[in-house]
Amino acid sequence: MDKVRPLPPAFELMAHHLTEATLDVFAAYELALTPRATLDGSIDERGPVGMAVIGYAGKGVRGALVMMAAERAVQDWMTAAGVPDGDIADTLGEFSNMLLGRLKERLLPLGISIIATTPTAAVGSGLRFSEAPGPSSWSTFDGPDWKLRLRLDAAFDSDFRPVAESIPPAWCAKAGEAIDFDALEASKL
Repeated sequence: MDKVRPLPPAFELMAHHLTEATLDVFAAYELALTPRATLDGSIDERGPVGMAVIGYAGKGVRGALVMMAAERAVQDWMTAAGVPDGDIADTLGEFSNMLLGRLKERLLPLGISIIATTPTAAVGSGLRFSEAPGPSSWSTFDGPDWKLRLRLDAAFDSDFRPVAESIPPAWCAKAGEAIDFDALEASKL
């Protein structure tokens, strides 16, 4: 019988912050979500399902975030965002980008800096996933009458450690904020 390997502490930290970031992103559009446990990425929907994948990398860590929802769920997101006639794949890509950005915002003060790739999205039926090569977990969120599935994958170098000194929270931009680089540079003097 295969033993279940414990998840690395950094991965558990990332997964926890991903849940919080997800709740934040959808709350910004007045879409209430309820997290719950799931073992896989099944959507249990008939009809098209949308999927977005966005990769990330940092010093000693790399991976991907996968977002999956039924087409009708994404249509609700578009309505909430004020673009009811938008494109399903574009909307999934944008929400995955916002979600990874919020995760990055939460990890930076902890000394974990990541950069994101450009998301790729698709809509279809019968979508399946390969097994992740490293730590991976699925999360499920219940919306008003739809579900959202997220898969977080990560691969850590053997010497991965958060940076010795975390970034001061005041130096980390929050979603929607602008950075005044002149003021930041002056503060270093």
